[in-house]
Amino acid sequence: ETPGDNEGEGDQDTPTEGNILKNGNFELWDGNVPTNWKSASTAGNVSITQSTEAHGGTYAASMGFVKSSNKRMAYKETILPAGTYKFTFYAKGTDTSADSKCQTRPGYATILADGSADSQGYKYGEYINLSATEWTLVEHEFTLEAETRLCLVIMSPKNSNYHTSQNILVDDASLIKIN
Repeated sequence: ETPGDNEGEGDQDTPTEGNILKNGNFELWDGNVPTNWKSASTAGNVSITQSTEAHGGTYAASMGFVKSSNKRMAYKETILPAGTYKFTFYAKGTDTSADSKCQTRPGYATILADGSADSQGYKYGEYINLSATEWTLVEHEFTLEAETRLCLVIMSPKNSNYHTSQNILVDDASLIKIN
């Protein structure tokens, strides 16, 4: 997989001009999995279902939760050249109760030559608080010093004082090389 492989694809695959991600808008599904949002490594370890509560288009991805462990949705393994990138997506909690708290965290996992995720190679941005009534734009900028094989990840945190168990909706993801 190489950046820019979405050239010539229709709007369903490229919701943002210059977007490296195919199906960042979660409109294409292969059974119960959004096309291109499945890692061959352990970088992705969350159950995903299709949601019709979308930020744009018809569908979004709904990330399941596990009270006792962090879970991650991962984009397929991708090789990116050195440079600075901006990873963005819209996210929303699903628990509208008054005491609900929801967070997500963007990042990536470095993928080793054997195809496994490097357990020391997870690089995350800040935790972002989410609303259950409005979509939040999540942005994460990162720089790669050399060509890197990675999986973009979106974390659904375990229960804490900052996050109560609930599905997280994700839509309109984009990865753009900015430098």
